[in-house]
Amino acid sequence: MQLVRRLRRDGCLARHWDIPSAARCLWAVTSQRVWSDLVEDQGWSTARYRRHLTALLEAALLAPEPEPQPAMDADRTAPGTGTGEDGLGEAGGEAPTG
Repeated sequence: MQLVRRLRRDGCLARHWDIPSAARCLWAVTSQRVWSDLVEDQGWSTARYRRHLTALLEAALLAPEPEPQPAMDADRTAPGTGTGEDGLGEAGGEAPTG
């Protein structure tokens, strides 16, 4: 549960998980039984098991990474706002209306 708590603290745990449920999922998926079923019974290599379990757990537990925001110059308009950094409209320093 310590790992899941750290993920939550660092903002990395996907929102839909509470700590106890995420910890139980992590415990179940990484159990000796799952390893035995895949490696011993199904013939997966340890490397394949590690790759697939890592991908599965990352997709299931981690929050999506935020999209990088475009850099904004002081004299340019902020994307999607219609105003520059100073909050003034583009037309000769007038304050935005509406």
